[in-house]
Amino acid sequence: MPTTLTILESILIITIQSSLYWVIYYQADQKKFDVLAYLISLCIFGFLNLSLNQVSALAYPIFFYGYLRCRTYRKRNDLAYFYSVYVTFIGLLLSNLISMLSFELIPLRFYQNHIIILKIIALLVPIVIHFFIIHGFKIKLDVLEKDDVFVKREIIRPLNYLLTICLIFFFVAYYYEVYAARLQASAPISEYTKYIMFIYVFMLITVIAFISNKTKTYLHLQLERVKDQQYEQLTHYTHEIEGMYQTLRGFRHDYQNMLISLQDSIDTGDLKQVQQAYQDVLVAANVKLTNNVTNINELVNIQNNTLKSVLFWELTKAKKAGIATTIEIKEEIPADLSLDLLDLVRLLSILLDNAIEAALETEQPTLRLAMIADQKQMTLIIQNSCVADQLSLKQIFEVGYSTKGPNRGQGLANAMKIIDANRCVTLETSLRQRQFTQQVMMGRELK
Repeated sequence: MPTTLTILESILIITIQSSLYWVIYYQADQKKFDVLAYLISLCIFGFLNLSLNQVSALAYPIFFYGYLRCRTYRKRNDLAYFYSVYVTFIGLLLSNLISMLSFELIPLRFYQNHIIILKIIALLVPIVIHFFIIHGFKIKLDVLEKDDVFVKREIIRPLNYLLTICLIFFFVAYYYEVYAARLQASAPISEYTKYIMFIYVFMLITVIAFISNKTKTYLHLQLERVKDQQYEQLTHYTHEIEGMYQTLRGFRHDYQNMLISLQDSIDTGDLKQVQQAYQDVLVAANVKLTNNVTNINELVNIQNNTLKSVLFWELTKAKKAGIATTIEIKEEIPADLSLDLLDLVRLLSILLDNAIEAALETEQPTLRLAMIADQKQMTLIIQNSCVADQLSLKQIFEVGYSTKGPNRGQGLANAMKIIDANRCVTLETSLRQRQFTQQVMMGRELK
């Protein structure tokens, strides 16, 4: 058997082990690092490990579940449970799998003489492996935060069952190995290690494949929903344009009648009749023409149908809500944007929904939208009236921060996740004279 670890070595191992679970959690959930919770976990895990030894591993999911329920997912018990079990399962499985491989591949004497180094390696390598798993399979766990029936029933619920079964099996196999190690004087693990290793690998592949497949299915479903919504929006847009065309036709007819009436009035020198013709025809026609979103016809300059339909839908919603809305798109906006379709829809919907909501809080709600394009990028500027004179432009993008009370502030945090995940997109915000401005720069796919 290898030499028993000293107190300092045990503390070092406990510190690295705690860090492993926190890094895996932040790789998966991408939340802001909580220093206080990390230090508390070091104390708790350290005490349990020194007093209970291997049994302390049972405390990991309990601690993370309690932490997540108190700090992050107060209203999402399913998500708190998922991350607590996921972090524990992945951390324990990968670290033990690396340890088993080390014992199988490395000579026993070398293993016993360098056990502290091998334990540290077994705790650090899983961080790298999990990083490549998340990015290699393009797993987007933020999908699980969606308040969607498909996500809750088809992804989180079966995933929690699967992870629970896998974690229970892991603990049974792990403590069997611990028991077997005590019965053997020459080796820390039993002769059945190879079989258990294959089962570990199978469980890992099963969990990752399930998450990857289900999240991709959901994203595909979202794309289908976006396409359906896009078709509905384009239909609405077409009807709006047709209505404007009919209004123009009617105005042309009224304009011809007005000229005839004016001609008669001019011939007779009747100034009052000229004024009456102006009031009855010209002013009425102008009201008809301007009783819509100002310059909405400029959306025709947008070549990307998805972008056009999203903007039209949001601007029409703003108009119906009583917001004075103006659009400025003087040049053609090419369709070749490098941002993913679903990310584009989500980002613009969040920014415009927030702009509309903020504008409605003001006495004279306004919303302005402008778009500029060059050979390298497309710039979208959204400006809305705002009640606040000052805002923390950094805090508004943090999860949970909101000026409207608790359990709000998810939208802009999700928008920042999209921006951080796409290097081709940048966002600049400013607040001047109660006008909140968001400037989105999106790169173009140069050909």
